[in-house]
Amino acid sequence: MQEDVGAHGRGGCLPGSSQRAADFKSAAARRSLSTRSLRPFENHGSSFSSLPGRILGSWWCEGVVHPGDSQFPQHYHQMDEWVRVTEGTIAFTGVANGQTLEAVAGDCIEIPAGHAHSVRVGASGVKYDMWTPERSDEAFMKRLARGPAHGAEPNEQKLAVLVQANFDIPRWVNQAAGDPRALQALEDLLHPSLVFQRANGTIVTLSEYLQRFREPPPSGGKGISVHRWGSTELKLLDLTADSAVVSIVVHTVETDRESLMGRPGAYENIRAFVLEQGRWKCRMWVNYPVSGTQGS
Repeated sequence: MQEDVGAHGRGGCLPGSSQRAADFKSAAARRSLSTRSLRPFENHGSSFSSLPGRILGSWWCEGVVHPGDSQFPQHYHQMDEWVRVTEGTIAFTGVANGQTLEAVAGDCIEIPAGHAHSVRVGASGVKYDMWTPERSDEAFMKRLARGPAHGAEPNEQKLAVLVQANFDIPRWVNQAAGDPRALQALEDLLHPSLVFQRANGTIVTLSEYLQRFREPPPSGGKGISVHRWGSTELKLLDLTADSAVVSIVVHTVETDRESLMGRPGAYENIRAFVLEQGRWKCRMWVNYPVSGTQGS
């Protein structure tokens, strides 16, 4: 969510409140009343007793203030966001599923990248700490832009599902080998007649693409692989009532399954979708490096 611009300085943050999340560790690590997510599922479950340690140790934190009854229309972010309310009330409503998460002082809310939502602030206003992997800027809040279109277009809910899926795909791919829910989510999105082009130019079918997730890991559980850590620059290249062409850049880093090893990469992904029986299906997926990186 993008902050108000008002009397408290750029972004509506309290003076001096923007600093590394580690500075907030002792306060934010106190037990929360509840921690919930707009994300459908996670490996760690649906609730936490406090903010995850990976956030407290390295993410950027900003203190944010919104006046009573503020509202923010449907939008999404290109990076994950965690919110811990310190005063007042605030409600987040997911556009894709209509779910509303209301938060009061002590509550934590996870807003995954690409998950479109609207925001409503309670009558008494709200103060919260917002954690993001990088410091937010004026481009933090992305509207559900429709892009080039001809003829009838999908409604906002279907558009939100499409945007959300394109940001979720890298996370599902990361988890698919070890999490049946992630593999199922990926399979549900892919069309039976999918044509997929790997970053090395090899073209494979759906069954050939999914085979990689069903193979046992290398001996000892080691080996070099690619971790997809984020997506940016989503563009709707074409949009009709029952089809869409999406471009998005996926950012990666090499890993040995125990630690990240550097060698970052960026891959352009062009994905063509059709809407069948009310659900988006990816029918063509072209993937190629945009920064001289080799990969698959």
